Amino acid sequence: MTKPITLLVIMMSCCFSAAGKVHLHGQGQLFVSQENNDWHVAFILPAADVLGFEHSPASAEQKRVLQTLAKRLTTNDSVVNLRGKCTLSEATHSLLTEHDEDHESATGYEDEHEDGSDHGNHEGAHHEADDHERHEAHAKHTDVEVEYHFACASSAKTLSVTLFQWVPTLSRIQAQWITQVSQGSATLTPANPTLEW
Repeated sequence: MTKPITLLVIMMSCCFSAAGKVHLHGQGQLFVSQENNDWHVAFILPAADVLGFEHSPASAEQKRVLQTLAKRLTTNDSVVNLRGKCTLSEATHSLLTEHDEDHESATGYEDEHEDGSDHGNHEGAHHEADDHERHEAHAKHTDVEVEYHFACASSAKTLSVTLFQWVPTLSRIQAQWITQVSQGSATLTPANPTLEW
């Protein structure tokens, strides 16, 4: 039964492209699909809410926060519970890896003239442009994308979002789903974190 998966892929494509245009702190998105015993759960969450910042980690503390979140996202329990006899088969997320951070440093993004040499007015204008670009990079809104794949021995009837418990700035999640028995959308909140179909 590939019809639900095909519909979800189309729905998610539209929503992922729309997510790039609209970014609201405190609000996330959730997409759920079912094909037979396979379930796919995908979140788009503002990095400012789940990390506390929207840029590459700039301090040891921010690196620790990033690593802690990456570990937390590899298991579904702290993010979402799919009720039924379900087993997590795969978890992925879009957080930066150490390789990405090293690459950014290697490109000279953070590089200032450590030798203290004065390279004249041209270099001063160059630094002003760099400062402006850095400001724009830090002003860019970033999302964290998380995907879970489950294999379920019996049909799941409900899904609860548990990340509201540890992300206090997340106030709502717009959810959409396509299952073998229904499709729909709903707004989830800390007071109402459960979908039923």
